[in-house]
Amino acid sequence: MTLDDATKERFGELAEVLSACREAFLRITDDHHWEPAPGSVAAQDITEYTRMGIRDPRIVLMTVCCGLQDGANNCGGMCGLFVTGEAIGTVEQLTRSVLEGCAYAAWTIGDNPPAQDPKGRLARTYIQHRWSTVKAKEDAQRLGGKESAPFLAAAETFKAVRAELDAAFPLTTGKDLDHPITVSGQTAVGLTAAVQWFMELVGRYGGGGLDRTVTEGLYGFLSNSTHPTLYTILQRLRPVAHTGHWGSAQEVDIEHFERLTKFAVGTMYNALAWVYHYAGWEFDVDSEFAAVIERVLPDFFRAETANERPTENGEE
Repeated sequence: MTLDDATKERFGELAEVLSACREAFLRITDDHHWEPAPGSVAAQDITEYTRMGIRDPRIVLMTVCCGLQDGANNCGGMCGLFVTGEAIGTVEQLTRSVLEGCAYAAWTIGDNPPAQDPKGRLARTYIQHRWSTVKAKEDAQRLGGKESAPFLAAAETFKAVRAELDAAFPLTTGKDLDHPITVSGQTAVGLTAAVQWFMELVGRYGGGGLDRTVTEGLYGFLSNSTHPTLYTILQRLRPVAHTGHWGSAQEVDIEHFERLTKFAVGTMYNALAWVYHYAGWEFDVDSEFAAVIERVLPDFFRAETANERPTENGEE
């Protein structure tokens, strides 16, 4: 579709701030090499997991990295869609994925890292790895059968993770690993519950979180925008009359795209800040990330607008 010059310009600005989200994630590698600061909660965790004989004492930090990486990648995807002008009906799906990745990264760490037992973080990490290996086996079997190389590799990983889990938490039973997976008192959470937990965490620490009902509605809207749910498609269409036939065009609501972007940026910003807190790093030390946000989304850091969220058809 054809976009006017003002919309193209604004899309370019939104792309810039989304790219900055991805760059802020990549700076962890450049500035810190994912090495926690001495004395940080993450550093203490690694020491404890080494003492416990965990095969990879950095497994919690690596799992947190995976969630942030997923969020950053989807911010990059949103950036690309705005650059090309192909944002209509697509960025909602990526906004949802940003939220999911960041929510699980924060959930792995917990809501009060200094006061919580490192074994709780380890248990939540193994819950995710257990679920991942189950899904990997299922997918490989359906795609190639039990004799295929991908299935055999997935089966080996499944057994290895189970052995590690049993060694770390020997009281875990087979029943505990049924749905929902429970390890050492920690229970797996689904996507909606993880997102609700994350938004409550953000609100608790002054980042403009949302209550559980509103969060569920927001996540429902993003999910229905991911699937072919008619109301999300129809709300951006308008009929166009032609002689002898009917056509349609898609509406561009720039404020809707700004809200989606602000929500994705806020999600990444808060998740990154939480990971930095866990690892003992100083977040955005040169204010480079904040400067881009302030320029593109001038009211982002104002408390009264921190909880702005995407809404159906751009309506409040």
